Amino acid sequence: MKKDVDYIIEQGRARRRRLSLQPVFTFFMSALFTALIISSVQYIGGDRSSKTDSKVKIVDGIETEVSDFVELSSVSEGHKLEIEETPPVSNETAQPSEIPSVSGKRIVYLTFDDGPSGYTPKLLDVLKKYNVKATFFVTCKGSDEMILREANEGHTVALHTCSHNYEIYRSMDTYFNDLNTVSARVARITGKSPKIIRFPGGASNSISARYNKGIMTALTSEVEKRGYRYFDWNVSSGDASNNVSTTDAVYRNVVNAVNGRGDGSFSVVLQHDTKDFSVNAVEKIIQYGLKNGYEFKTLDENSPTVHHRVNN
Repeated sequence: MKKDVDYIIEQGRARRRRLSLQPVFTFFMSALFTALIISSVQYIGGDRSSKTDSKVKIVDGIETEVSDFVELSSVSEGHKLEIEETPPVSNETAQPSEIPSVSGKRIVYLTFDDGPSGYTPKLLDVLKKYNVKATFFVTCKGSDEMILREANEGHTVALHTCSHNYEIYRSMDTYFNDLNTVSARVARITGKSPKIIRFPGGASNSISARYNKGIMTALTSEVEKRGYRYFDWNVSSGDASNNVSTTDAVYRNVVNAVNGRGDGSFSVVLQHDTKDFSVNAVEKIIQYGLKNGYEFKTLDENSPTVHHRVNN
């Protein structure tokens, strides 16, 4: 009988212990379930956010980081980087309103990079037709005859690069070896050694950092010490961008940007005479400028400069 009583008492004690532990067990399981939910949400959110990881896109030597969901706008040997005196450039897909007439004297410097090419003769014919002078930043490509014609017809023959290979930015020596080579070519053809230059990719290019950190900071100072004047641009035609591939797009990019600069301003326009569709826009650009009181000039050592912000 005593054993039965002891057994019943022990069973009661065990039951009471189980009941006392139940709230603790319930709390523990609830906390564990909540933690699992939070971890899942964070994992899903992280997976989604990873899709906006940046990637690098290069446009004419300008290395620009963009999101998977961001479309590069119309840029040229220029960029999404912050630069001095650079107005926005219209995208080819935009449908701007009719371009208005303007009043007041404004100066336009038409500049062409990377030539001469097979399209340069056509460009020179158009410039001659309207008695408009331009500036050509030449390379070691193309015929000597075209460079001589540029000089003989009153245009400024300036220096761009011999190779247009961005490896020239590996060192001060490699840059000046390239520059001296194209300078010697122009001197041989025209009898003059130009002191006006434009860096491949512009002074603001960041692709040079792949080869030498800080090289553009050093070069922009050194070229001036050696008697050169470098010119960037403040109006981009966008003709080197994948987003711009028609004559009308180049025309509207240039005219809208030039017109937006205001009375008393000057515009240094970047185009490439290696692009047929861009060359074809020049006549309309000139017609618009002459009709609206613009004056076209060539760059020389006394021209106002446009310098981009140096990013390397």
